[in-house]
Amino acid sequence: MNTSSDRSPARDWEHRVRGTLLAAAYADAVTLELATRPGADEGTIDRLTAPVPDRDLQFGHVTGQMLLLACRLVRESAPDPPADGAAVVPAAWDAGTYPSEPALWICPVGLLPGLPLDAVAARARAVAAGIGVPELSQEIAALQAVAVAAVAGRPRGQVLDAADLIATVSAHARSPLLHDALQLVVALTGSRSTRAEVLGQLSTGHPSVVAYVGALHAFLTHPDDPGSLLREALTWSRAGRGAAVMAAALAGARLGDDQVGYGWGTRLRASLRVWSVGGQLAELVHPAAPLAASRATVVVRQADGDMTEASIWGRRRL
Repeated sequence: MNTSSDRSPARDWEHRVRGTLLAAAYADAVTLELATRPGADEGTIDRLTAPVPDRDLQFGHVTGQMLLLACRLVRESAPDPPADGAAVVPAAWDAGTYPSEPALWICPVGLLPGLPLDAVAARARAVAAGIGVPELSQEIAALQAVAVAAVAGRPRGQVLDAADLIATVSAHARSPLLHDALQLVVALTGSRSTRAEVLGQLSTGHPSVVAYVGALHAFLTHPDDPGSLLREALTWSRAGRGAAVMAAALAGARLGDDQVGYGWGTRLRASLRVWSVGGQLAELVHPAAPLAASRATVVVRQADGDMTEASIWGRRRL
């Protein structure tokens, strides 16, 4: 964990942005690992979600999509954006190649500085519509982006008000189905309801809605404990990525990369890529004065000739 005393607004925002991307990428890696280990026991899951996991992990296509979107947003925010700047989704994106649920990788939209929440929701819907997913998936993506923006915009250490956050998100819900699902999350937060009991009260079993309810429930239940949050979310989507990735992104937005699983970064292969893109996205908050920390990652050649990366997340082999 970084113990730096620098708590300037720009540095805090940098931690929030990088924390969001790191936590989502790590959750993606965990779910990918578990997908190759059907029937993994609780001990394995505990070790994967520990502050310092017991193995290196590789993130998957969800993270690739998230980083691609972040890079696109950075490029469009440049002083001389590309001529096709209004088209948020590059033509190279193919719904048949990349994950079909944009809510899993939409979080960079919620990290664009200065956007009103209405604009965040509209931008996220445009991204989702660009890959041709159904309207329900577009709406969940919009709600997730709004949630990330709302959480990242709150002061660190502030007690999380579940009803307030859900009200903020619900204000952007168009579907009665999702509006009702969000109200159920509020009602169940703080209760000891099991996953089966929650599902029994949902008016739909649509996988995307179930995953989003699971993500919000996990986050609101464990907002300051990333390991417990991830374990809780995995009970909703152990065979997939949904709830775990979305819940982790919210935790990262709240806690920052200096508080959300220091060991997660050291165990994530290619974490330098996440670190670098996060720095570029964070710099949009004040592009005239690039954040010094974005230059704090260096490549070091060891005496044995191996290359490693060194950053806030420690040093690891490339």
